[in-house]
Amino acid sequence: SGERRPGVLCLPGHGSGVDSDVGILADGRQVKVGESDEYHAMFSLQSVHAGYPTLAIEQIGFGERRQESFKAKGPHHTSCHPDSMAALMLGETMIGWRVWDALRSLDFLQTCDEVDPSALVTMGISGGGLTSLFCGALDDRVTACVVSGYLNTFEDSVLAVHHCVDNYAPGLFALCEMEDLAALVAPRPLYAENGDVDHIFPLAGFHKAVSATERIYAEGGVPEKFRTNIFSGGHRFDGTGLWEFLREQLA
Repeated sequence: SGERRPGVLCLPGHGSGVDSDVGILADGRQVKVGESDEYHAMFSLQSVHAGYPTLAIEQIGFGERRQESFKAKGPHHTSCHPDSMAALMLGETMIGWRVWDALRSLDFLQTCDEVDPSALVTMGISGGGLTSLFCGALDDRVTACVVSGYLNTFEDSVLAVHHCVDNYAPGLFALCEMEDLAALVAPRPLYAENGDVDHIFPLAGFHKAVSATERIYAEGGVPEKFRTNIFSGGHRFDGTGLWEFLREQLA
């Protein structure tokens, strides 16, 4: 039809990488939406089914962007640790590397004929949720931000529970808590969700971050632009109410 629509950038979390998010299992089989038991729930394909031009990228340390020795160990062995250590030795961070990749991906989306270059969405689970939130905080081209299994407090999550080193940036906690990153997304639309038994991003920390973020959006006069979802389950993508929220906010 030639209609330009909001473009969605999808960012997978820890695991076998972008393949599982687009429905390709470890043995190479293609599955349909709803058939995969991967915690990504193939949200990239959900985005396509919702009618959005969608780009899913491989984050450094996952899937095809792992060191070869980790690929040999199997699809779920990430190379986040040595890659993150290399970043730190260079005075940089894995957060910075992944966010840089994502922002360059937004550059690409803006060139696509089917994408409205003024309407861009970042969406991710876990480590992808981290990248999505930081992108929204750092780049106002992000029209809406979707964060699954990451919005929390640093105090209750990465400082209280064992996490991959790719979650850490020297000096970050001296500057801010996670709701301060959400404040940088405001007043743009932000959807955040968490499982009620997520063992690495505890529900109590999610409640604290949500309460602070709700105050920020309310004080900005746009409480309707912040939507949350608590679902029954652990560390996975759920998306209840997400596509309705995006349709409302991107109309």
